Amino acid sequence: MTAAQAKVLIGMARAAHQLESSLPAANVPAPEATTPAWIAGTMFIVRALQNEKNTLTSEAASDASTSICVSNVLTHAGISLEDFVRVLPAVVARMGPHLPPPPFQAQRERHETSSSSPTPGRPPGSGQGVEPVEQRLGLLQLQATYEYASMLGSKFQALVSGHLDLADGDTACEEGPDRQFAVCRLGWGLFVAAKSVLLPGSPDLAQQYQLLLAVLHLLLRWAPTTAFRR
Repeated sequence: MTAAQAKVLIGMARAAHQLESSLPAANVPAPEATTPAWIAGTMFIVRALQNEKNTLTSEAASDASTSICVSNVLTHAGISLEDFVRVLPAVVARMGPHLPPPPFQAQRERHETSSSSPTPGRPPGSGQGVEPVEQRLGLLQLQATYEYASMLGSKFQALVSGHLDLADGDTACEEGPDRQFAVCRLGWGLFVAAKSVLLPGSPDLAQQYQLLLAVLHLLLRWAPTTAFRR
């Protein structure tokens, strides 16, 4: 993580605290709101709102020195992706109704309010056509990505174990790292890197599985013959 990214994360954490403080009195944060997972969820919302603003103003949000991804948020909060995905829906459900409207919606409502002929059948500021907050914040996409990754990771580990026998005796080997796990980790890293280049965006599960099989084929192609199961 760069120094610029760390500075951005600190700013996001402060904005997350301000967002918590701005909630109505009836929505006083629950005790779990002070946990790292809950704080990370709030930072995720702040990140989504900042990305909205950057998109509207055509700001360069792709600068690698300052761009923040979900993994940066998790590292800053010191939590696992599993805990983050589990808590995030509750954070969005509690804070979603109190978030500011999307910038494009606010602009449209101001235009309709000042217009002498508002859109027929819809009063100004009615919010018709506004996407659900879960979709707006990218929650649904994140959940789908996590579920796909969990299924593919388990399948990949089973495929590697079914073809190769690299374990150092017991799986909990005290002499050194488990080679079976190391090979799975190497293959998964290759898959993630290839996916980011070959399947950008939100590919479906079938496309990702085909790429996973290609990575498995590459590993098996270069594995020594003595490593294969008899």
